[in-house]
Amino acid sequence: MKFSMGDKMADFGGIFLANVFKLPVMAFFLLVKSATVGFDFMRQTGMPWFRRESVVFFRYVFRKLKETWQNISFKNIHFEWKWVAVTAGGVSAIAFVFIGIDFQGFYSPGKISKRLYLIENADPYIEDTGKFEEKVVEVAATLDVPPEWLMAVMYSESRLNPSVINRRGSGATGLIQFMVPTVRELNDRLGTNYYMSDIRKMEAHDQMELVREYLQTVRERYGEYDSLTDLYLAILYPKALEYGTGYTLYSKPTKMYNQNIGLDENKDGSVTVSDISERMKRLFPTAFYTPK
Repeated sequence: MKFSMGDKMADFGGIFLANVFKLPVMAFFLLVKSATVGFDFMRQTGMPWFRRESVVFFRYVFRKLKETWQNISFKNIHFEWKWVAVTAGGVSAIAFVFIGIDFQGFYSPGKISKRLYLIENADPYIEDTGKFEEKVVEVAATLDVPPEWLMAVMYSESRLNPSVINRRGSGATGLIQFMVPTVRELNDRLGTNYYMSDIRKMEAHDQMELVREYLQTVRERYGEYDSLTDLYLAILYPKALEYGTGYTLYSKPTKMYNQNIGLDENKDGSVTVSDISERMKRLFPTAFYTPK
């Protein structure tokens, strides 16, 4: 069956009206809506677009965009006019990617805000990140600290890899880099008989129990954790919790300084509490500014 020029024009007119004339209206809507969504997203994450949360956001957007694209069907559109629909869809896709609008409800800022801070970094190492996430929130509550703080210090120590071993020769292992004396003290406290190899083999959510016990021990000894810096010092050098920002943890030319040289923020040959605080603020601004 042949189509007349009139048929083709009618067909084109329908597609054009459906996919092109909508664009000015959509553009106006997107401009207004983008401000709302953008500010809402930044308010909930507390960070600008170019920081870590944007990575999570755009990963989500691209995944959903790919799923949507795979489901597109042109079977009811004549070949000659497919590109009209593709063009209209492409403009919508660009707006979708840049401002987070999904008219089919794939994305809302609330979904992103419910993800635990830094949890996407655990995917390569932890099979059940949902269970781990729940345990982190539980442990943070018992320690009376935000879960963002706990995630930041664990990421700083192990990149959220529960079986990692310190590469600088300290022998530390696990989410918060447990040392042999620390494990020995935990065994005495818990009545257990863990070896370092046992900790490396633990599921992440089980290892969180040891994280809880260790941090609770330090809390009982030195007091409440009032900042992200305090929580990190509890893992790195608990004694420093008794002193001010000028206290020196490590200095040249000691072995401990060489093992922790990356903590020397101002590169002056010594690692102080102030260095730790500046490092936490630089690497984890969301956690650093999250109030207790």
